[in-house]
Amino acid sequence: MKKPTKPVAKPKPAAKPVAKVKPMAKPKPKPKPALKGKTATKPAAKPKPEAKVLTKHPDRTKKGANISKEKYEAVKAAILAAVPSGKAISFEKLVPAVEKKLGKKFEGSVSWYVTTVKLDLEARKLIKREGDSPQMISQK
Repeated sequence: MKKPTKPVAKPKPAAKPVAKVKPMAKPKPKPKPALKGKTATKPAAKPKPEAKVLTKHPDRTKKGANISKEKYEAVKAAILAAVPSGKAISFEKLVPAVEKKLGKKFEGSVSWYVTTVKLDLEARKLIKREGDSPQMISQK
């Protein structure tokens, strides 16, 4: 007679990790319809980006500055008006002369803008620098 054999237990499969369920996002509220007799307001328009000028530098290894076109044009006109034709003016006298022409309404460091625009005008060959100390500026 044969002995009854015990059934061999199959190994249990490894438990699979349970994926975490993300909570559902709340639905966005629907816009309310406009009431009769009232007009819906328009969303505010985005302000236009300010026009900029990338200035040049006489030394090609250096970069110019990106400044407001409005300020660039104002300082450029003041510098060209302050530098007399055929004569030279020292940089030391140029800054106060430009400050006087721009007036008190100009926002920002006038001396920084004068230096930046002066270098740009030199690179564009509208003015030239003469001497080192004192630095003299003249129109071409």
